[in-house]
Amino acid sequence: MKPVLIAFLVLSAAAWAQEDVYPQLALGHRIQITFRSGATITGQLVAISRDPKEKIEAVDYTKVSELTLDMSWEYTGLTGTMSIRKDQIKEIRKLQALDRATLERLQKERESMKKAIEQAERERRTAEDARDKVALEAAKKATKDAAAKGGLGEAEEIKQLDKLKLGFELLKKFPPPEWGPQKISEIAAKATRKQPVTPEEQEFAKNIDAWVTANSYREAKKNMSEGPKGETPAPAPEKKP
Repeated sequence: MKPVLIAFLVLSAAAWAQEDVYPQLALGHRIQITFRSGATITGQLVAISRDPKEKIEAVDYTKVSELTLDMSWEYTGLTGTMSIRKDQIKEIRKLQALDRATLERLQKERESMKKAIEQAERERRTAEDARDKVALEAAKKATKDAAAKGGLGEAEEIKQLDKLKLGFELLKKFPPPEWGPQKISEIAAKATRKQPVTPEEQEFAKNIDAWVTANSYREAKKNMSEGPKGETPAPAPEKKP
């Protein structure tokens, strides 16, 4: 028999064997998927509806084009689901369901990790708030000094101080590096493609100038605390039209 024909028969047999797996699958089954690349992933079969009110009771896996796995119980610290197209799958193995003792142990590990992450986030926010408070006070002083030297009126000085205060509030709501000047480019690209821009993205884009000003003060204060001391730069007075 020719090698090409042998290879074709082997691949065909593997395909048929793989197709035989799908009728045996059901929601809740724990399986291991081997990708065509050789990598593997383990999880529990779940179904996610586009309508939050709808609950999917069953899935016919002979008809769907992809499988969705919940990996929360398989990998410590990893939560969420992954959808995998059938054409990416080389092999599927059904695994034994996790026993109660294992589930309880994994649940404790997840809760412990969640608490550690929440504590680290609280400490980070506390340190950041303290740094921002110092930076804001320094920025206010620098603004007042700049206003006195530049001869700005009281109304203009108040406007600059309000802008600084708004900027620091925006930093808490839109923290870097996820938010920043590069986000403006992403928002502009979405608008060009006529994709919906979220209310949060609209608010950020509208106030990007205040965000950048406050972030500059934050970074300057951070650099001052890490290196040689220097004078906090005063914001340039806004040009009147």
